[in-house]
Amino acid sequence: MAQKHGLSEHEELLRTLWINANSHQRDSINPATYKRPTVLSSCKPPVYALLIGIDHSESFQPLRGAVADVLAFKEYLENEVAVPTDRIVVLLNWSARRRDIIEALHDIAKNEQIKRGDPIIVYFAGYGGEIIYAEDDVKRTSQFIVPQDYCHRQGSEVPAIPDQTIAALLGEIADVKGENITVILDCSYTMSGVLPLEEGSSTRVRSAPISPRIHPPGLDRDIFQGSGRFPGLSIRTPFDLTAQRFILVQACGPSELALETYTRGNFTKAFLQLLRNSPPHELQYSDIVSHIDQIPSQSPRIQGPFMGKILFDGKVLITHKPCFSLKVSEGRIQLAAGKVHGITLASEFTVYAISDISFQAPLGILHIRSLGPFSADLASPPGDKPFMITDTAFAVQTKIGEREDVRIYFPVDDRILPCYDALLTLMDTGDEALQHIKIVPEPKDAHIEVSIENDKVVFLIRDQQVLQYGLTRMPHDIDPTFEEMFSVLKAAANYYWKFNRTNDEPEITRNVDLQFYKLEDPEDYFASSPSNMTPTGPSLARNGVIELVVEEGVGYGLHLVNNSCHDLYPYLFYFDCSDLSIGAYYQPVRNKDQEFIEAPLKKNGGTLSIGYGNNGTLPFAYFLRPNQPVDVGFLKLFLSTSPIDLSALPQPTPFNVTRSGVNFSRPARDTWGTILIPIVQHRFAPNSSSAESCPQCGNVYTSSLRIKADILATENRNLKQELAIQRDRSSLEIKQLRLKCDRLSADIKANSVLPCRSDARSKDPTRRNNHLTPAHPPTLPTRPSDSFHRQISISASATNYLTNIFGDILHWMRKLSHR
Repeated sequence: MAQKHGLSEHEELLRTLWINANSHQRDSINPATYKRPTVLSSCKPPVYALLIGIDHSESFQPLRGAVADVLAFKEYLENEVAVPTDRIVVLLNWSARRRDIIEALHDIAKNEQIKRGDPIIVYFAGYGGEIIYAEDDVKRTSQFIVPQDYCHRQGSEVPAIPDQTIAALLGEIADVKGENITVILDCSYTMSGVLPLEEGSSTRVRSAPISPRIHPPGLDRDIFQGSGRFPGLSIRTPFDLTAQRFILVQACGPSELALETYTRGNFTKAFLQLLRNSPPHELQYSDIVSHIDQIPSQSPRIQGPFMGKILFDGKVLITHKPCFSLKVSEGRIQLAAGKVHGITLASEFTVYAISDISFQAPLGILHIRSLGPFSADLASPPGDKPFMITDTAFAVQTKIGEREDVRIYFPVDDRILPCYDALLTLMDTGDEALQHIKIVPEPKDAHIEVSIENDKVVFLIRDQQVLQYGLTRMPHDIDPTFEEMFSVLKAAANYYWKFNRTNDEPEITRNVDLQFYKLEDPEDYFASSPSNMTPTGPSLARNGVIELVVEEGVGYGLHLVNNSCHDLYPYLFYFDCSDLSIGAYYQPVRNKDQEFIEAPLKKNGGTLSIGYGNNGTLPFAYFLRPNQPVDVGFLKLFLSTSPIDLSALPQPTPFNVTRSGVNFSRPARDTWGTILIPIVQHRFAPNSSSAESCPQCGNVYTSSLRIKADILATENRNLKQELAIQRDRSSLEIKQLRLKCDRLSADIKANSVLPCRSDARSKDPTRRNNHLTPAHPPTLPTRPSDSFHRQISISASATNYLTNIFGDILHWMRKLSHR
């Protein structure tokens, strides 16, 4: 759509919403015309980044998303943060050998372009591994990242890189460049629970079994002892030797698996999404865990002493950041921005006297006191001294507020003006459950994209946790009316709040095993007792994902094993991504007085079957709507040590004709943990290579072929980008090698004359050594002088070094030509 009034499409949407709000006199600030926020351009940040991605390993099955993650991270740094390309070092696949990674970390400390205090980012995506050592009857776990050339074959051993080696190298960097270092690892280490990869599987695990034989406890001792900081192997936990010197961001907990789905890592995808929605200069490290989108089966970890600091020490700013005007009226400080601008409660703003903030000290800090759609009331934090606010004062958000429940993208279209009114009404409500709706400027940053097709409002799915499995839209549409839209938006806000409601309690969640089975019964299972049904075949829950082919008349059940030391109350719900409904699969039984009975899931090996057995629950059944080749939902298991009331959590779909009865009250907070597992329901087997027609409607579906084509297209695109990076890297190294060759050639020419025995011929000024023929060779002295030995040694050493350099040049030229 063409831009109007010189505004971007997103700004045009905000202007339209503003005018609509003013027509209802809904907000506290009502100027006659829309005033766009001032946009400030920031200088290029002094970031230095080392990005490492390995899909193709010498010893393990290829991954599909590590290189794509690195390229996405590089694109974010270049485009969103404006980091110069020459300050981003990328090591991909065959350029990420063991020696390459160690040398790249060494080079950071020696790089004169990096000043002390500059933000340094070290990112790794690939395989990880771990080994448990027993020393003096004490077990110690060491974690590793796996380089491209890792090999355990006899005679060709190349070990992985242990945590103490990385810690020593990072300590070396911190000594010279300061402690503004952020290490991001999208890999896992444990092999517990890793199942063999099946053909057509959508997920791969970034854990690898590494051999203890080639990883003795003293591996790389020369590196971590040579620094003088680490005289012995007293590491209790990975990275704890330099835990006070950098921040470590890990994709999952120590006993969890880092997963990639098709061509992207689940953590990196969510992490970059967070950085796009919440710029680094607004995020504290502690905010990463609380604000990142929930990742099934993964709980990101942040370690280090600087949890309360802004990411990268606040030195990484987005290239363009909004600067909002302030107004003081009747003792109230009003900000010309509100919910539609993405402002949430608990946000923090830094106030400057004028909009040019580059060379001035801030006046002070203000916090959100109350929030409306287009404005907010601000106040100084408790205990801070008030300061004078001038007419030219501006505010820049410097700390993120509460996380949003749902992100929505709206187009600018006059046909859905009633939908805008529904959105504003929802934002203006006092219901706390509906406060956190965020309008985003691009569809890729949204959970849901609202669109208009054939005068109907449709909802496109942009949530990457769902989109990655092939579900692209909700199979429903509505009329563009206030009532219809209000109901859907209200349900979406509540759905995503409940979906994102999580609590990581490792003592509980990591000790509960969840298995999902297809059930077998010789008769129609609806007509028979579930107690007679039995699981058949292996568990369909593999590496954190359940994938099944929908079959008519087939039921499914779930089996829980509690290996913790607590009796547990389980609550199981199904979140349907196609219609925003939440269904209850299991809740503990109450007696006639509505009191909970004893905990159903006993400690120390207790089991519970849901969907079959004698607990009175029915099997789970799944279906696909006409013209729907794939559907996606999520099983969410709440586990609590005491009974809690979650009866308000289920909700019906807002797309039914009657929409009454949706309860939006929130249950009380208790001590509990959650397990989230996606269920991907296919019409045909994911590894099917041929198109088939649907027996219900006759339509031909090729979803498996489309997914494979998308994977191949992504891999092809990544290979082209990798080739370009490798060409640039090879060209630079060849230039550097040629310069070394030129210098060495000059040195060899200057020292190429060898001394001969002092005789008449050598003293004859008319004769030169280079005129000697084989008939008159130079005669070496019986007792060569020290000078002679030195020159021979220099010449031989230089010749050998030059030979090695030319060999390297030929190697790179062949490699470049091959690529």
